[in-house]
Amino acid sequence: MKYKYSYKDTENSAKAAGINLPISLKHAVNICSELRMKSLADAKSILEGVIKKRNPIRFRRYNRDLGHKKGMGPGRYPVKASREILKILRSAEANAQVKGLNTSNLIIRHIAVKKGSTQMRYGRHRGRQTKRSHLEVVLETGTTPASKKESKKEEKEKSESEGKASKEAPKVSANKEADKETINKEREKPTEKADKKEPVREIKNDNEKGSKEKGHKDEPGRGEAAESKPLNKINTPKDTTKDNVRDMKEDEIKKKEKSEND
Repeated sequence: MKYKYSYKDTENSAKAAGINLPISLKHAVNICSELRMKSLADAKSILEGVIKKRNPIRFRRYNRDLGHKKGMGPGRYPVKASREILKILRSAEANAQVKGLNTSNLIIRHIAVKKGSTQMRYGRHRGRQTKRSHLEVVLETGTTPASKKESKKEEKEKSESEGKASKEAPKVSANKEADKETINKEREKPTEKADKKEPVREIKNDNEKGSKEKGHKDEPGRGEAAESKPLNKINTPKDTTKDNVRDMKEDEIKKKEKSEND
């Protein structure tokens, strides 16, 4: 008999079904709600823990007068139902391998339980109906909601960090521009000083020219000598007492010689 799934099959999915499984519908409903949208590896570890009575299953439905478990409220260890569901999950994983899918990225995209056919028990249990359930599982490659949330958080953190960096970047550039302006101003300062000193030098040159011209008019020989020499090495006459004394002596000697000749 062909089973009709309530979930559409795709290229990246694999399915498996169990018909008239001897498990309780109420137990299977709570197990399926615990495994839905989880990775295949996590689901298998949960069911193995239930079989070993380490990890209880939380009963969200059909929990009237049910004992509580530590940290979760009403819960149980449905061992028989967990074994049957684990078999169906392994069957779906094998179908995915045949299809060529990567089993490490498989997620339980769809898992549902329906009531099976009601048969009557026989023997000393006659008059009682058997518990039968139909189970369907669809595995698909993808990411779990928890991993999506983590990726979204990481993206938000990256965007926030980039936004902070973009806000701080203009400040750094403004500081650099201010530093450049100060450096340029410091470079321009010595040039301004040089510009201020230039007219003083021109005045000195004018004075020197004037002294040269005077030398040409009064003492032409000296003026020519002064032109041939550099400006900085001009030798000006020095009026000292020794020179005057010598001149006086020479004049007296000349006068005596003239008087003797006469």
